[in-house]
Amino acid sequence: MRKVKITIEVDMDDAELMRVLGITQNQSTVEEVVEVIPAEEPVIEAIKEEYFCEYCSRQFNSQNGVNSHLRYCSKKGEKKEAKVSKRPSQKNSFTAPLNPFVPNAAEERQARREAAEARRAERKTKVKVEPPKPKKIYNPPTDEEIRDLVVKMVKNNPQSIILSTELYTSHRKSVIKEFGKEAYSALESYEGRVTAVLKKIQKTLGVNHCLGMAIAGDDSYQLALFVDTTRINLDNALKGV
Repeated sequence: MRKVKITIEVDMDDAELMRVLGITQNQSTVEEVVEVIPAEEPVIEAIKEEYFCEYCSRQFNSQNGVNSHLRYCSKKGEKKEAKVSKRPSQKNSFTAPLNPFVPNAAEERQARREAAEARRAERKTKVKVEPPKPKKIYNPPTDEEIRDLVVKMVKNNPQSIILSTELYTSHRKSVIKEFGKEAYSALESYEGRVTAVLKKIQKTLGVNHCLGMAIAGDDSYQLALFVDTTRINLDNALKGV
């Protein structure tokens, strides 16, 4: 059998203690003695505040220690470079300010893009595209038109020399300027037709009023006029040309 000794400290005399423990006065010994110890008050330990370096996570006892360590912390420069590298570039970027009263900013941004595209499309539709101008086609003059031209020149210049080459060159320049070089081939017979009219005028007026001579080929011809308008009426004389 194991015996346990218990000591209890109480503020009472022996008689009262024996009565509480149920011991009669006839009993000479007490087999069990209870030792009562008053309960200790709970001990509350102070919470120790911890201080850490934000770059290398090293622990210190005070903020002063952290501040002193930051001057030499080797991780401080590495973390700063990492922060700079992660910073988004703002070069050539612009975001229009959003309306703070619109609950969904993404919808407002999409609406702005659609409106800008609609304005661009509208400007494109307003551009006027002029249809190409119809190309002019040169129609060579008729024999009657050439005859009227040469006769008019003779009437206006009865004392002159008329060259078929000059008439052809003048007419060719005006035609090329208006119709382009494509009309050049249609002018090949122009000088020969002018020469034919000049020869007819020479025969009609005779040697008393003009002299004709071919120059450098059959198409070139010159007519020297010395018409005496007091003796001849050119309007009547040239009607049969």
